[in-house]
Amino acid sequence: MNVARKWISPPYCVDGWRLDVAADLGHTAEYNHAFWRRFRKAVKEVNPEVLILAEHYGDPASWLEGDQWDSIMNYDAFMEPLTWFLTGMEKHSDSYNEGLWGNGEAFFNAMKYHMSRMQTNTVMAAMNQLSNHDHSRFLTRTNQMVGRIGTMGAKRAEENVKLCILREAVVIQMTWPGAPTLYYGDEAGVCGWTDPDSRRTIPGEERIWSSSSFTGT
Repeated sequence: MNVARKWISPPYCVDGWRLDVAADLGHTAEYNHAFWRRFRKAVKEVNPEVLILAEHYGDPASWLEGDQWDSIMNYDAFMEPLTWFLTGMEKHSDSYNEGLWGNGEAFFNAMKYHMSRMQTNTVMAAMNQLSNHDHSRFLTRTNQMVGRIGTMGAKRAEENVKLCILREAVVIQMTWPGAPTLYYGDEAGVCGWTDPDSRRTIPGEERIWSSSSFTGT
C-alpha cells in the first residue's frame, strides 16, 4: 500500500496504475477482492482522480462494482471479437476460424454480451487495443497464417499482410466506446508473432506504411 501511494503522490504524481493479471493475485478469490478494496482505498485517498486499470481475461463484473478497479484492459469486449471478425484469427495467431471471419452477427453478439458485464463508466474507460506485448501484432493476424516464431520464423509474420484491414480496425478502435490505446509500432506497420516477436523495434522511415509486403489499399 505504501508503494501504491508513493508513485501517485508528489513529486511523481503518476496518473494511475495498470495492474498486471490482477485477478491472479492472492490464494483465494475472497483475498483477491479484499486486497483490491484496500488498494483502491489507499490510492483514492491520495488522489480520487487516479485511474485503476486492471489486465483481465473473462468476466470482470465482480471487480467493477465501484469498490475495486475502475476499468480493464479490454480483451473480451474489444480485442478478441474484433480480431475474429476482421481476420478470423485468434489473438496469438494460434488458430483460424473461418466461421467467425466477417461474421457480423457473432461480432455484435460477443461485443454486446461482454460489454453488458461492465458498467457504462467502465466501458468508456476500458483500454481498447489491437496489439500488445503478449499477443501477435494485429497486422500479422491479417495474413490469416497460424504460427509462432519458433515454427514459422520471423519473416513469415510480414508476408501477405493486409494494411487495408488494419485501417478498418483502427477506424473501429477510434470510434468504439472506450479508450483507444496504441501499442508502439502499430502506427508504423510493425509485424510480429506472439511474444517475444511482438516486441520488435520500429523500422526506419522507408518502411512506415509503404512496405511492398502490404496487400490491399
